[in-house]
Amino acid sequence: MAIEALKKNDPSVFALPGVDVTFRDGSANEVDIIALYAGKVLIGEVKTSPREFDENQISRVVACSSRMNADVHLMASVGEIPVSAVDFARTKSNQVGLELLVLGRSELRPSASA
Repeated sequence: MAIEALKKNDPSVFALPGVDVTFRDGSANEVDIIALYAGKVLIGEVKTSPREFDENQISRVVACSSRMNADVHLMASVGEIPVSAVDFARTKSNQVGLELLVLGRSELRPSASA
């Protein structure tokens, strides 16, 4: 759903879902989506439940996006993401120089939002 929502804004998007990443120091992360989107590297997290976006989880995934030299951090869920979580993600993203793209229910399930 997230990839299709990205394609609405950039039909030429190239995305890989569910990528396991291993860094040079041997640490590893699972990334829900890596994409070339609107000429930028986008990395992010997709949750079925928006309540899973807590401060610890957001801090971890934004740090991973930064470590992978992304331009954009994606936060996506089929439900509406709480404003407090979006605000926290925006702050963390801004601190490391990332744009934040949020895709919620209205973007991922437009027919359900009507």
